[in-house]
Amino acid sequence: MFDKLFSPKSVAIIGASQKALSIGNVITKNLLKYEYKGAIYPINPKADEILGIKAYPSILDVPGDDGRGRQGRHQGQRQSRPQEEVRG
Repeated sequence: MFDKLFSPKSVAIIGASQKALSIGNVITKNLLKYEYKGAIYPINPKADEILGIKAYPSILDVPGDDGRGRQGRHQGQRQSRPQEEVRG
């Protein structure tokens, strides 16, 4: 039941940074240090890589299992409309 939480196949680190003492950098270092076996996706719009791992500008740019970008929501979950459309 908790396998996906405690043993994920991949991890996206929102706010990953090249700054040595930032939380995103420390998390990335620890995943590498303790040999995390899954895919690591650092998210940082201003960096090409973090600690030698390709960085992505947005979570929407992370490739999915099928090679396409993720949709940012789970299948079947309602997608909210942009604020301009809601107001009319």
